[in-house]
Amino acid sequence: MHLNTCAACAVCAASLSLVACSTAGSVASTPTPTVAGRLFTGQGFDSAVPEGWINQTGNNAATALVSANGQVLMLVQAAGGDTGIRAHIDVTESGQPVPDDQLSAYLLNAGRSGASNISRPQSFSVDAAKGVFVTYTLSGAGVVLEEKEMVVNHMGNTFDIVLNAPRSEFGADLSALQTVVHAWVWTS
Repeated sequence: MHLNTCAACAVCAASLSLVACSTAGSVASTPTPTVAGRLFTGQGFDSAVPEGWINQTGNNAATALVSANGQVLMLVQAAGGDTGIRAHIDVTESGQPVPDDQLSAYLLNAGRSGASNISRPQSFSVDAAKGVFVTYTLSGAGVVLEEKEMVVNHMGNTFDIVLNAPRSEFGADLSALQTVVHAWVWTS
């Protein structure tokens, strides 16, 4: 589960900013033919890399830093940041599927991993698959981070979609997360 490593997210975010680039309310998903960003082809879904963000999915060192409990299917990182720490969006396929009726409980476990200010779970959908999201705060290594974590089930698998950003940049980075979610199309 992604939340089991939340206490280390600040360190991961700081480390991600040092990794060399290897390649250039609720949210409802509606695939659009014109998306701000470049096409991303993933395992089981397609989406977009938001403008000003770098696809780090093929960078093993970067994906190892965010890999929690499952396989990282997508990792994009903001090209820069006011705080020197780069925001990132990661999509992980959970190692263990979470039943639909337990998605909220899965997200609320953030409190056990050092998260605070956990919002109440809210519904969203991504390409017609229904999911749940929360936002929360993490502190560590002298940095306060905000996260929006979204989980959705599709074809027997649980996908965990996370925006991790410095608190001062979180609001601006939400549009990048919306780009990823709105462009999302299941391919299997």
